[in-house]
Amino acid sequence: MGLNIIWLPVYLSAFFFGNEEASRQTDPCNIFGVVYVEPNERRADYVVYEEKTEAFADLNVFKEENKLLADDAGLWYFTDKRDLADFSIYIANDPSNVHFTIYYTDVISHAGCD
Repeated sequence: MGLNIIWLPVYLSAFFFGNEEASRQTDPCNIFGVVYVEPNERRADYVVYEEKTEAFADLNVFKEENKLLADDAGLWYFTDKRDLADFSIYIANDPSNVHFTIYYTDVISHAGCD
């Protein structure tokens, strides 16, 4: 019983600070393709926050209309079918503990990272 109590802080820190570590390891500049917006945060590949301005975003996203053209950083084709997606995102209401932040742009040449 005592051994389990000793390891409890290690388990709790991994649980509470897991997203922060993932945030440092995720490079949004390498993320593109077919995306599914996941309603369940635990099932999503990435937790993102939508910035109100382009200047504060980690990645500028252009919503591509043809999935074959979603082949570079920030070019995303959205699908309603989870099984057809390359990755999934959950859009958080709070920017803390997200993998990265995004800004939707209407200009394809602004897509990607600065």
